[in-house]
Amino acid sequence: MNTYRLLLAGLAALALSATACTAETTVDSAPPATTVPPGGGSTSTGFYQIVWTVDGTKNPNACAAFGADELELTIYENGVQKQPVVAPCGNFNLQVELYPGVYDADARLVTFDGFAASPVLPLDQLVITSGTTLTSDVDF
Repeated sequence: MNTYRLLLAGLAALALSATACTAETTVDSAPPATTVPPGGGSTSTGFYQIVWTVDGTKNPNACAAFGADELELTIYENGVQKQPVVAPCGNFNLQVELYPGVYDADARLVTFDGFAASPVLPLDQLVITSGTTLTSDVDF
């Protein structure tokens, strides 16, 4: 029985390491009205939005197949880690309001108990400008 569990763990690790992640980033001149945080946005802030697919699709069943419950986005400002932000995997979209500046971020899919369901996808040199939305399209 222990050999069987080790074999399953090894296959799961191999599948996770073979997963390819890709990213593409674009800038939009204004944030979508439906994603402005409660209380409204500010002209002195901008937005970072991550839009993701799982295995090339926005089907929630793909999240379940990965064992993914949420997308976890960790933002770094000047190398200092900020509090991670999460969204349900099946949302396929997360937007955060940030002050203008250059940020780095790590995105990954996580299980319901916070364990990695995908490799970490680094998103570097995210330039946030007042009144705009920077969008990264990624695939896990």
